[in-house]
Amino acid sequence: MQRIRPNNPHEHVFPRRYREPDKFFRRAVKRAQDDLRDSGREEEAARLEGVSWHGLRHTWASRLTMKGVDPRTLQTLGGWRSLVIVERYSHLSPDHLRRAVEKLVGGQVSPNPRPALAPLPATELDSNLTRLQDEASRAL
Repeated sequence: MQRIRPNNPHEHVFPRRYREPDKFFRRAVKRAQDDLRDSGREEEAARLEGVSWHGLRHTWASRLTMKGVDPRTLQTLGGWRSLVIVERYSHLSPDHLRRAVEKLVGGQVSPNPRPALAPLPATELDSNLTRLQDEASRAL
């Protein structure tokens, strides 16, 4: 998009209302891809394939969640009416889940030491996390 009055800092870059990004976002991605291809950056242009406004909102919510932002703050920032929607938008990556599980297995010394658990092989841990995510998805 181009501003009509580039020197006006109050002029919106995207003139449409927030709820209508799907009407211009695909064209903006296509223009970006064309510009990247014209400058010989084909690989970068290919990475934009399938990028959507909706997908970026999921990514934004997920990254804030994994950085520890509380759900009520995320709800306010995202403009969502309920925490149920926040849960739909914020996903935890397998790496994030793996690190959380690894906190249980290693590093922490309890006042009543128990024999250390042998760490799970990475493939078994990935398999268990995938199973738990599938079960959680079905419960919603």
